[in-house]
Amino acid sequence: MSASSPVQVQNTEPDTRDLFAVLNGLPDPRRTRWRRHPLGYVLAVILSAFMVPGFESLDAAGQ
Repeated sequence: MSASSPVQVQNTEPDTRDLFAVLNGLPDPRRTRWRRHPLGYVLAVILSAFMVPGFESLDAAGQ
């Protein structure tokens, strides 16, 4: 029997995607007249609010 070792795969390409690029690439379901800010920015603010201790609601994120 041979000892098995975990397979190590080396990725030679750098991961150039960032969270904002992913958020900004999502389709925007909002009506055109409601698009004051790009969807990527709105989602980034809401996700940032989730990182704050004591975050309780989406209303709190809006404030």
